[in-house]
Amino acid sequence: MSEGAWPIVSLGELITSIEAGASFRCRETPPEADEVGVAKVSAVSWGRYDENESKTCLNASRIDPSLLIQKGDFLISRANTVQLVGACVIAERVTKQVMLSDKTLRIQFKDPSLKPWVLQYLRSREGRNQIEALCTGNQESMRNISQKSIRQIQLPLAPAHQRDRINAYLDQQLSRLQATIETFGTIQAKLKQASVLVIGAGGLGCPVLLYLAAAGVGRIAVVDGDVISQSNLNRQVLYGEKDLGKSKAETAVRYFQEKYSDIQWTAIPEFITVDNAQAFIFHYDLIIDGSDNFPTRYLVNDACVLLKKPLVYGAIYQHEGQVSLFNVGSHPCNYRDVFPNPPAPQEIPNCAETGVLGVLPGIIGNLMALEAIKVLSGLGKPLSNKLLLFNSLDTQFQELEIQPNPATQTAIPTSWNEFHQRDYALACEGVQQLSWNEAMKLM
Repeated sequence: MSEGAWPIVSLGELITSIEAGASFRCRETPPEADEVGVAKVSAVSWGRYDENESKTCLNASRIDPSLLIQKGDFLISRANTVQLVGACVIAERVTKQVMLSDKTLRIQFKDPSLKPWVLQYLRSREGRNQIEALCTGNQESMRNISQKSIRQIQLPLAPAHQRDRINAYLDQQLSRLQATIETFGTIQAKLKQASVLVIGAGGLGCPVLLYLAAAGVGRIAVVDGDVISQSNLNRQVLYGEKDLGKSKAETAVRYFQEKYSDIQWTAIPEFITVDNAQAFIFHYDLIIDGSDNFPTRYLVNDACVLLKKPLVYGAIYQHEGQVSLFNVGSHPCNYRDVFPNPPAPQEIPNCAETGVLGVLPGIIGNLMALEAIKVLSGLGKPLSNKLLLFNSLDTQFQELEIQPNPATQTAIPTSWNEFHQRDYALACEGVQQLSWNEAMKLM
């Protein structure tokens, strides 16, 4: 018999009784309008809700196996209110606990083997639509469904052998969904507790910030003493013409504060130096270097080594980019293991003459954000002791193994006193450019 030929029956034909319990309300998080997500039932309980015993409510242990909704079920929630009504449940969304409430209903089936089929149908879109149509009340007054209305729900009834096969398949899919949601729920919680310092809010820093914020990192600081110029706009996607002349750090933070108010943002409109590096870096779990000059890269690297802070590195040049993760693992590498010494002034390309397609820093910045998320959450395998190279002309990636280089250890300061005495001032623009007339005056 095909699905189209399955008889349509009312739920009342399949059950012997419905018993109503008391109702109560759990208030944990205020509802958010138009929010739609998957809610996981973490507890089901009978009884009266006591304002003074909310913890008892949230940790309810009396779970009746014959309840319509059970612990572990996944329900569709809208505005933080589960639309499948019929039990007093406490649901836990992917990122936070939510407010739920309703009557507890005990339903007895004529044939216990029908229960899995009925529950699967009520979880479906068609089942939910019927329940939604039968509900009374609203979010504030508690949405309710009467015993009489429950009996009126219509559902197809497949033969027993087909019910068992379909239930087994749906249970397998539900188990996969549960594992996925639990994994990402743990990741989200770790990111919420994490803090990141992003050095540079330019071509690399902009995409890094966009995706750290979207991932839900709890505390983010932006360090950049530069201001926005016309030549930045093709690759620094956070800014527009109205922002010209404004601080990059402050403009970026202002943008994100309006979009992600639940993240703690800090703007530091200064260049990082030997005098402030320790104070800036010390308070954050992970550092991302999106700078565009060698002095800053060596300075940040040495400070992170001294503080034992994970450092995500990224750089671009014309059509190529590279990403790595330093100071992570049992035998960690740092930036000097890859580039032991700063280049000579004549080896540094003139920043005014070298350009990049705006998409390249977007790609590299996204990879840097990904490395940060992996380190902070424990997800996947980060690029520790590896250097990832990308060529945009042929869209090719290459991964190189790197090892600690004992010869470079002497180049890193061994104390903060030594660090403060270092001269890292070899900026890309640091080679003095003289006009012909100025040069003639020096002759």
